[in-house]
Amino acid sequence: LSTAIDTFLEVLDDNPYHPRVSLVSYASNFEFGLYTSTVSSIDQSLTIDFDLIRTHLDTIGSRPLIGNTNIAAGLRDGINTLAAEGTSRPHATHNIVLLTDGKMTQGDDPVALAALALTQNIKVHTITFSDQADQDLMIAVATAGGGSHYHAPDAATLNSIFETLAETLPAMLIQ
Repeated sequence: LSTAIDTFLEVLDDNPYHPRVSLVSYASNFEFGLYTSTVSSIDQSLTIDFDLIRTHLDTIGSRPLIGNTNIAAGLRDGINTLAAEGTSRPHATHNIVLLTDGKMTQGDDPVALAALALTQNIKVHTITFSDQADQDLMIAVATAGGGSHYHAPDAATLNSIFETLAETLPAMLIQ
């Protein structure tokens, strides 16, 4: 995942329109021994400094994966990031790339949220990257959000998907 997102950012770095990228992570409010997770966090607000995205992604990657999967919470924070006054370009193309390796286990309906995002001129694209991921749900989210769905059965495909996305649209990441 880190390699694929780095490819994504490298392609965006060459984009003459200087797209802005944000990073949101999601799980659930969960505590297990020394480890805790939160339902969703805006790890980096919209920025053209992609090194900030890389730094926050490294931090996320160093934490254990615990808790449930609240896809809607991450999607909601992504929408809020793009809709925030003063940080988002009002006439820019707004896109969310929503990634999941699992199944939704709690939270609101992400299909309804994706449809809401589309009414705010925000397209939602989805990527699943494990055999456990709920591809049917993510296809429905992408359809409701006016976006595309991709499935990556391996790292090379995931990298290719991110490269394609970076070449075709400015985007915001949700992981």
